[in-house]
Amino acid sequence: MRGCIVVQAANVTIKNTKVDCPFNSAIRTTGGSIALVQDVDVHCGPNGFTGISAALVVRRVDIGGCENGLDGINGMLVEDSYIHDMNGCCGNHSDGMQIDQVGGVVVRHNTIVGGPLPAGNAAITLWDEGGAQTHDLLITNNLMAGGGFTLRCGRSGTAVNVVISANRFAVETAGWGAASWGCDVGGEVWTGNIDDLTGRAVAAA
Repeated sequence: MRGCIVVQAANVTIKNTKVDCPFNSAIRTTGGSIALVQDVDVHCGPNGFTGISAALVVRRVDIGGCENGLDGINGMLVEDSYIHDMNGCCGNHSDGMQIDQVGGVVVRHNTIVGGPLPAGNAAITLWDEGGAQTHDLLITNNLMAGGGFTLRCGRSGTAVNVVISANRFAVETAGWGAASWGCDVGGEVWTGNIDDLTGRAVAAA
């Protein structure tokens, strides 16, 4: 599909599709809902934007060329996917995935590469401004690389039941480190995360 998908109906499934969106966000909603995106290849245009927003289940998806790969929503599952080559054009503050003030999210068994420096932000970034933080989140068994910090945890408020476990970090690709702002405080649990190159334990910033 040369163009973008805009969903207006409820509980839509998108499968076995290649989406080449030259503008705006590639798969998004305007009042509808996306139940499943599976076996889909998403490529964003020259200025980036977002690959997939507002999908409940994202499975076996390849996302590239976007400013941000995914936006998290309540109850979202992301698994077995490859998010890479984020768009650093035009000062984009790019992330593989943004999870902002939502809950019930599971991110497992993916490869997520953060945006390029100097403007690239993270492979995954959690809400880090004032107010309610992301809650009931599991990030497990992923390979994460790149970004300024590869994983950015919330720096304000209290995160509730946020577990970051058994992930592999390509530490040598990060600008400043694997994780920022103390991913083991304020409600986050950090356990079993290792350096992909050496196999050694990675500290929570």
